[in-house]
Amino acid sequence: MTADIVTIQTVQGEARADSRDLARALGNQHKNLLSLIDDYLSDFQALGAVAFETRPLPGGGKPERFAFLAEDHCYFLLTLVRNSEQVVPLKRRLVQAFRAAREQAVRPAPLALPTDPLELLALSLQGLQQHREQITAIEHRLNTAPVRVSSELRARLHAGCQAFGKVHPRSFPGAYRAFKEAFGFAGAPLAAYDDLPQHRFDEAMTWLDVQTRTFRAQRPLLEQAGD
Repeated sequence: MTADIVTIQTVQGEARADSRDLARALGNQHKNLLSLIDDYLSDFQALGAVAFETRPLPGGGKPERFAFLAEDHCYFLLTLVRNSEQVVPLKRRLVQAFRAAREQAVRPAPLALPTDPLELLALSLQGLQQHREQITAIEHRLNTAPVRVSSELRARLHAGCQAFGKVHPRSFPGAYRAFKEAFGFAGAPLAAYDDLPQHRFDEAMTWLDVQTRTFRAQRPLLEQAGD
């Protein structure tokens, strides 16, 4: 008997086990297992609807009737069966199989990122903007004045702004203005670049790096257009 003899499949939007697989795992004939389910059907239904299906056999003959049992159905079924060398391992495998099905159901789908560098950059900037708006909203609700960036970090912030100013189309005034507008508080721009709240330092350095690289890449195109 293999460890994966009972597979979990999605039926009616729910993880379920096939009664035919359960019968094989228990070493019983399927008709006997199905009879046991029918005998206690009202108890099974109290745990949720049992999904019965009837399908024709490949070689013809009487169609086969079977059931798809949800997790609670399976555990109740096994309480009706005497423990044995087959039943105990089956209980363990069912617990593991249903747990794996739950984890798979809640696992987020992989994020499909654009392959175009400009689209990827736009997506990054959009994420930074959303993060900035969330922080601003929190600060506004708390109605607290943000703690300014520390003196130890001010030099790094100044260097980042300077690098941005060297590639900005409007030089340093344009770069500083863009920075202060991007990191303003409650809808108003910063009065000075070093009024930046300390908890936003990492975000600001990332923003400056992205902006600097973007304008540096665009500068040759702008210079050609101005010729």
